Amino acid sequence: MNLINIGFSIHRPEMIPITEKIMDKRPKFQIKPGRFSVGMIMEAGPIDVWRIITDTSLWPEWGPSVLDVKCNDRFILYGSKGSVRTVVGFSLSFTITSLKKEREWRWAVGGVNATGHRIIPINADCCMLFFDMPIWAIPYSIICLVALNRIRKLVNSILKDGKQPGESFPN
Repeated sequence: MNLINIGFSIHRPEMIPITEKIMDKRPKFQIKPGRFSVGMIMEAGPIDVWRIITDTSLWPEWGPSVLDVKCNDRFILYGSKGSVRTVVGFSLSFTITSLKKEREWRWAVGGVNATGHRIIPINADCCMLFFDMPIWAIPYSIICLVALNRIRKLVNSILKDGKQPGESFPN
């Protein structure tokens, strides 16, 4: 069986059995033809993680390269458009090019297909979050690792404040 429990996988798994190695905090890496993915376990339900990664008001909190976001949709939808102001000072337009509710979204930034954001549920209180990118963008995986750590801290702080899954954010 091809699992992420060794920290590296050639194929995208649909379900991840819980194993001791999966539950560790180390990043997981995957290679698919033309794409590279980096992911981490999130000790929060898929719905809460989804809300963090689709809430444009939170992108500057977890996205190391994002200073500000302008978008008419607080929670992204398929086709949402806006702009991100980067840490180097310029703004880039973006479009959400693919969205599978509570599972995956992709975007084009500055007209270039950029990262994908994918959640693989483990159970109601745990999931894996992966960012994927074109093979040529592997150096960007370092930025993605920082983002994954920030998302993990953000979701943990929200849940630590006593909020339950589904009530962490407004609908």
